[in-house]
Amino acid sequence: TTEGVVSFHDVRAVSGPTHTNIVFDIVVEFSCKYSDKELQDRFREKLAKYDPKFIAVMTIDKKFS
Repeated sequence: TTEGVVSFHDVRAVSGPTHTNIVFDIVVEFSCKYSDKELQDRFREKLAKYDPKFIAVMTIDKKFS
């Protein structure tokens, strides 16, 4: 797990001829120690290990409360 990540939502797969986009939103604590880019890199790396044809496309939302 990645510290500071609260939840995921709106997860969907969009298949194409060469790869599949895995599209999702991540909610993170406002105080999360990782930058958006670091979070994206970590999730993309983990997803690529699962299947190199999976491409993570994510939106990061900050939880303020």
